[in-house]
Amino acid sequence: MSDTIEAFAHRVRDALPALHAWYEAAAAQSVADGRVGGEHAWVLGEYTAALVEVLRTDPDGGRAHLADLARVLEREVGADPEVDSVIDSAFVTVLAGAAGAAGAVGLVPVEVLGPRLATALDEHQDWQQTPENRSFVDRIVAAVPELDGLARENTLGEHGDVMVFQFLADLARRESDNVLAGDLDEARIVVDLLDQEWGGDLGEAIAVSFVENLPFPGDPAAALLDLLGPNLRAEHDRQRRPPHASAPTGAETGTGAEAGTGAEAGTGVEAEAGTEAGAEAGAGAGDQA
Repeated sequence: MSDTIEAFAHRVRDALPALHAWYEAAAAQSVADGRVGGEHAWVLGEYTAALVEVLRTDPDGGRAHLADLARVLEREVGADPEVDSVIDSAFVTVLAGAAGAAGAVGLVPVEVLGPRLATALDEHQDWQQTPENRSFVDRIVAAVPELDGLARENTLGEHGDVMVFQFLADLARRESDNVLAGDLDEARIVVDLLDQEWGGDLGEAIAVSFVENLPFPGDPAAALLDLLGPNLRAEHDRQRRPPHASAPTGAETGTGAEAGTGAEAGTGVEAEAGTEAGAEAGAGAGDQA
């Protein structure tokens, strides 16, 4: 984690005393989950998501807390690109996703945002997915209609397009849960489809958000690893290779440089904000943190 992000996190906590206990508990959990190095961006994203839920049940209370957080972040915008990336991925992207969700018109009180945050939110609201990625999501949902709800949970902006990086990260967790429940049918279909879709920009998204979030050998859901096809297997082995192990040849890895490592592309919501239309840039911020 950079000193810049560490200092930013301390400024946010110092300015918002009510956040202290929540932040410390969530930060400890992020470390326990293996998000070391990106916990500050993750915590800010989780806290923003929690405020969105408060807005649904207690609009006045949620508005007050959101306004407090927005005032702190507005002062930070524009001072450092690294900090801007975290704010964009963990605050603005989360608000844009909530504002663009079905039935959420008027949910986010944009009037409490300062001019710089409001401009960033407007840019996210205008974001559209690439035709290739839109078609990819359509193919996945057509093959497994039960994933339609998951796709809708990961939309961004006024056009309701799906954030592919975030969708795939959630998909990895969903299939791990299915394996734990003894349901291998959906997991097998999904893994086969992703193996067939491997390559190019989609290969990067699958590597960063799906493969990187797969269970480890010995984990309760490790049976999911047995379902991997040749492309996902090669990428999985590449990511989990010990740091000092010799690198496989290009023939062994399939695409080699096509799939960024976690450090290059990030994970989860943060990867979204950085790679797809500036609005989906999220995951990079977490790794930069």
